[in-house]
Amino acid sequence: MKKLTRKSLNELAKTMPVIEESLQMSYVGGGNGTSANPYTQEEYESMVSSGIWNGGYVENWGYTFPEMAVSSYDPNNLPKTGVDSYDLMYQGGFAIGYKAGLSGSTLDDIGIGAWSALAVISAGSEIGGVNSDMIWYSKGLRDGLTKGRGARGN
Repeated sequence: MKKLTRKSLNELAKTMPVIEESLQMSYVGGGNGTSANPYTQEEYESMVSSGIWNGGYVENWGYTFPEMAVSSYDPNNLPKTGVDSYDLMYQGGFAIGYKAGLSGSTLDDIGIGAWSALAVISAGSEIGGVNSDMIWYSKGLRDGLTKGRGARGN
């Protein structure tokens, strides 16, 4: 086998075209996802199919974000009572409960349960004065938690 030297490489360069490093990468792969060294489309496809794509630059595409799930609700489609203060309290409770339901945290679930119970207790009873605003707030907390869990798939 012939020994490879700088002189023999220079001789070879005269007869064969030298391939730029970026073009070599497109043949071989090995990008690291930076703008200076993007992944090839094949590397991207491989990572996505393996479930390990975390975002990065892909050749000819630019920056490609990681896969994500977006979850929301339309506050205009929440139940209405016809009493503005009840509806506002329900919406406020729903928003907090929904966020807690999305988090997946047991602590958030416990917190919403406790907060909902405190809201009902503070609403009073039929013997004394009843604060219906707090009852609707408590209901919004519980409904939001349920919808948030559902959006998360739980």
